[in-house]
Amino acid sequence: MRLKSIKIQNFRKLNDVEINFGDATFLIGANNAGKSCTLDVIEYLVTDKKLNNACRSKYIGECGEELIKTDDVIIEGCFDNVKASIVNQRGFNSSRLNSYTDEGGNEKYSFNYRVRLTPDGKNHREIQMHQQKLKDDFVDCRKWQDYIDKGASAEIFSGVDDLNRNLTAKEKKELEENYPSLFEVQENNEWFENPGGIAANVLSKLPRFLKIKAEVLSEEMDAAKSGTLHDLLSYMFDDVRKNSEHYKKAAEELQKLSKEMDPNDENGAFGQLMNDLNKVVDDVVSQGIYQRGYRFD
Repeated sequence: MRLKSIKIQNFRKLNDVEINFGDATFLIGANNAGKSCTLDVIEYLVTDKKLNNACRSKYIGECGEELIKTDDVIIEGCFDNVKASIVNQRGFNSSRLNSYTDEGGNEKYSFNYRVRLTPDGKNHREIQMHQQKLKDDFVDCRKWQDYIDKGASAEIFSGVDDLNRNLTAKEKKELEENYPSLFEVQENNEWFENPGGIAANVLSKLPRFLKIKAEVLSEEMDAAKSGTLHDLLSYMFDDVRKNSEHYKKAAEELQKLSKEMDPNDENGAFGQLMNDLNKVVDDVVSQGIYQRGYRFD
């Protein structure tokens, strides 16, 4: 997944800005042009950091006074190159996202995601998806069995305890999330807040963001276990640990080796070796002392 573009409204110096990203993107401009603001914007978008009133744009009023804009602060990102394995997880709905085929013939997805600060100071995290509505055949259904009688597969309701009971209000509300096959996708798009129930469902799948300030680089080159560079390496290696089967096998074998090399474990190979070695040393020392005319009774 990659961040393809970003739209910014009413965030500090960036009143109405759109940026398209490439494999490498450089921000060039005079001091106070908004370069650092752009990096802050990305951080707010892809992490759980909350927008606050200090993020709002300012303007000069008719009498020359500095005023704060009360319109929504909006940071909207377009993400593409999204794998099917991601959009089939909770918080996404592959049938309601834009799909395309890449040059290698692989099915990929794209979606828009935004964080919004409203005038009341509240943060809202939303994903844009195609609207969907309950299929006409199921509009009058009240019981689980009614859906099956109208053509729905009984397999999708395998977790329902009693098919002949009426749906509760909560179950009706969650019908769209849990049984998408009962709905048909519409062409128009709509913003949905906290898809999947909580913001973390989508946030945890977004690309990671790490901001490294130029002035700290020289100070952190020698830092062994702290600082931004250490965090960067940790993030990179964390992905390796999660995705590499070889790493998992290596970790298991190292754990076994650690047990075998424990000198305090008398049943382990290394512990037995150390015991045998100690016996040999004791014998050599004892014989050497005896040959020099010393005996201890």
